[in-house]
Amino acid sequence: MRSTSSDAEPDDGSATSGVDLRRRYWARERIDRAHGAHLPIYGSPAWHMLPDNDPAKALAALVAAEAWARSAETLQTDLAVEIATAREVAAKYAEDTAYREQVEAHRNRWGPVARSTVAPFAERRRARIEAAAPRSDDYLGRG
Repeated sequence: MRSTSSDAEPDDGSATSGVDLRRRYWARERIDRAHGAHLPIYGSPAWHMLPDNDPAKALAALVAAEAWARSAETLQTDLAVEIATAREVAAKYAEDTAYREQVEAHRNRWGPVARSTVAPFAERRRARIEAAAPRSDDYLGRG
């Protein structure tokens, strides 16, 4: 049996029963005996073409069963993470929507005021230049 301590430890940190460990070791031992042989994916056309007595067919089914069993062990944690992520996304979406609505309300309220009281840059510049231009009745000083 070539299992490591990481095989005995579940990824989610939950306690693993002795039955689960025995199942994992048993499956790992049989899968390791294949020594890297190509196994078709369980249920694929290649898997269906194998004869029923082919060890690769049984091993592919074992790999699928073990993957399913391991996913069931972490299902509660995986679902909790997925739900928390969905809530965060929904909260951010609501926050973004509220912000967009506030921006639109601000523009609707103050846009007309700004457009009516603020002259375009070219008009403001022309008014300053005209105000600074010398007039005929200006006192030029003694000189």
